[in-house]
Amino acid sequence: LNDKNIVSQMAKEGMDEATKKFIETLSEESQQNNIGFIDLHIISKKTKKPIPTMEDTIKKLKAAGFTAARTHFSPYAIKTNATARQITQLSVAHQ
Repeated sequence: LNDKNIVSQMAKEGMDEATKKFIETLSEESQQNNIGFIDLHIISKKTKKPIPTMEDTIKKLKAAGFTAARTHFSPYAIKTNATARQITQLSVAHQ
């Protein structure tokens, strides 16, 4: 997963759309040098505030100078160098 060369090689092989999307997620995730992940639903539950969509959250994080990518193992988790508090603050500021 964290070997960018292996993920790049896998992306060159012929595949269906679902597999291609999965490999793209792996590729983006493999470029993150962060340990762990943040589950957006857990943030929402703890803060009792809605979190924007995954796409909007990632765009806002990147626009703010953070790194961010979906994880391959959860549709609600991202790898980022932002803290849960920073994600919450960005989400509230952009509503």
